[in-house]
Amino acid sequence: MAIDRATVDYVARLSRLALSEAEREAFTRQLREIVDYFARLQTLDLSAVPPTAHVHEGTNLFREDIPRPSLPRDEVLAAAPEVEEGFFVVPAVLEGAVHEAAPPPRGAAGPDGSGEVADETAGPPPDRGGEGRAG
Repeated sequence: MAIDRATVDYVARLSRLALSEAEREAFTRQLREIVDYFARLQTLDLSAVPPTAHVHEGTNLFREDIPRPSLPRDEVLAAAPEVEEGFFVVPAVLEGAVHEAAPPPRGAAGPDGSGEVADETAGPPPDRGGEGRAG
């Protein structure tokens, strides 16, 4: 594959980069050297080299999954920067989203850790007009 100025301009446009004339020349030279080096690697005889996924042999080392008690809810919430009705308050991550206190899912522990939710609002989330649903 030949790397020329048109190729660098094309990659810069795809990457939404505005390159100066000096950067275009430098990147053209650097990319050409990289591609030439890969071409040299392609000439090596690697038939005696076994396929390798990683340079170090090893296996996945997992600890045994042993259930243990969680931290006390009050202790965890005390360390949070902001809490509302026994839950963490976090910034909205969706554009235009506003903070709404959503009810906990069915079966979730209530604010007192009892597993009972005090209000009757627990249940499926409200229908938001089919946003994000397939079909």
